[in-house]
Amino acid sequence: MNLKDKILFYRKKAGMSQETLAEKLDVSRQAVSKWETGEALPDLNNLVLLAKTFNTTTDHLLSDEEADGAHEVKQEEKQAEKTEEKKEKCAPLKESWLDNLIKGIKNIFNKYGWLTGVYLAVVGAITTGMGLLAKFISNMLFTHKVSHTLPGYNVIFDAFGNQTSVNPSEIAFDIKVINPVDIISTVMIVIGVTMLIGGIVLAVVLKKRNKNR
Repeated sequence: MNLKDKILFYRKKAGMSQETLAEKLDVSRQAVSKWETGEALPDLNNLVLLAKTFNTTTDHLLSDEEADGAHEVKQEEKQAEKTEEKKEKCAPLKESWLDNLIKGIKNIFNKYGWLTGVYLAVVGAITTGMGLLAKFISNMLFTHKVSHTLPGYNVIFDAFGNQTSVNPSEIAFDIKVINPVDIISTVMIVIGVTMLIGGIVLAVVLKKRNKNR
């Protein structure tokens, strides 16, 4: 491990930026950057200051031996790289599967979304037909009025308008009976017609949008 690597290692180990280290040594950030890239070497005074800052010796900085704790850091970095590689291998599979599913659904909807309107219109037409059929059967099989009679009187007048007699009679009237089947069939017709119109409009709009893309 040479000098430039040790400067970089110890600076990061101390949690310092190049600017911070430069301020401590009273040099420019560019000087520290050149030391770490090997473009330049620190002079003797800066080398001593580096050793004090990193709590080590100048001999250790100039030697080729490993920096203190460098082995453990490398092991941690290797382990982190392996973990990151596993994540990167697994992530594309998950992302690609999910992305492909979402894209597939979007493509299908963009291409055949107008069929949703057609389906809605067909269901509306069927519902309307069932409502009309139910109303027809209800009108055919069920009586909506019940006749009742109440006692009454028939008054007879002569040619001069004088009352001559009173005869008992019956007064007839009808009572309308509420038929629940008729009400349900009416509701079905209203819902069916609404779905039919809405489905047709939706199909036309989505079909035009698909053509414009």
